Amino acid sequence: MSFFVDAFQQSFNKYGEELCGDQLRVLHSGDKSWAVLSDGIGSGVQANILASLTADIMIHMLKEAVDLSEVVETLIGSLPVNKEHGLAYATFTVVEIDHASLRFRISNFDNPPTLFFRGGKRLKLAYLTHEMAQHRVKIGEGTLQRGDFIALVSDGVVNAGPGAAYNYDWSEPQISDFIEGQVGQRLYAARPVVQSTMQHTRALCQGMPGDDASMIGLLLRESRRAMVFTGPPLDSAEDDALAQRVLNFDGTRIVCGGTTGEIVAINAGYKIHLDPIRFGEKIPPTGFLPGIDLLTEGIITLSAALELLDESEGDPLRLSSEHNGAVELAHALLEADDILFVVGQKINPAYQNPALPMSVSIRKNLVEKLAERLQGFNKRVTIEYH
Repeated sequence: MSFFVDAFQQSFNKYGEELCGDQLRVLHSGDKSWAVLSDGIGSGVQANILASLTADIMIHMLKEAVDLSEVVETLIGSLPVNKEHGLAYATFTVVEIDHASLRFRISNFDNPPTLFFRGGKRLKLAYLTHEMAQHRVKIGEGTLQRGDFIALVSDGVVNAGPGAAYNYDWSEPQISDFIEGQVGQRLYAARPVVQSTMQHTRALCQGMPGDDASMIGLLLRESRRAMVFTGPPLDSAEDDALAQRVLNFDGTRIVCGGTTGEIVAINAGYKIHLDPIRFGEKIPPTGFLPGIDLLTEGIITLSAALELLDESEGDPLRLSSEHNGAVELAHALLEADDILFVVGQKINPAYQNPALPMSVSIRKNLVEKLAERLQGFNKRVTIEYH
């Protein structure tokens, strides 16, 4: 069984500040996932700079397998000194998850405790304190199970109240109880838990938060996979093999393009039938093909889906309610975690921009932009060219 670390993050600024002094980063690689929450000392521009440098340096060095103690030493030597406090200081919490073993490590320096939930109940993890470059970093480790939820919060969430006032009825135990009420049921995404927790936190601040407030939610669940086959390959000898790959794929099977659809149809032994209902004013109709979950036109639909992804900002609920191929494609991509694009590079002259080299097709550019957007929504994306 394949698993995916579903992540969602949200912040709001201290009242009167244009920049957030908390910074959040989530990164998926082939082997691991990382989440970083950093809180810069003070607020506003200086806090934003300190937290941004901390989060960026940490996540990129950890990706390169640099030891955490070396990362902390690099941070201390890199951060600018805050003039008001006389310190080069930003707190951090880092979660690292290995995809193969599901082992995780939580490293926390001066942030509120990370909240860990299993079976709908909070479990308190055991932490050991390590000295790193004169910083005391708490480290906890374990192995994830399906349905486990991890919540990273900044101190603006804990005791959130109006202005500079603290609300002692909204501290770590109450936040844990609030989250337990949501993760106790079968959880399919981190987004609703983070959104509802942050919405409640903001309401407690009565529109005047006295500090930046941030949260990252991480949920381990079964991976949802999708394969998009678009464009005929340069070598037609690959037609049959690629068609069989998409037909036998374990996940959502998507084909974009008339010629590509015909390649798959021949191998499936069926004819394509167009759907007279599912199309838009500018979007060609979709088709029916047994064994394929979504069959659309190519360039126009891919381009429209890219625009829809931009407008949605990764939230499927913000997609249009229209019934056409572009909306369905955007939905399918947002619902998937692991997405494989199989891209044929045979060029259709009708879609070629004369200003571009002949080796670069519009289809290739579109797929690369789609992959970039989806990676920004914390999807794992792979592109194969044929």
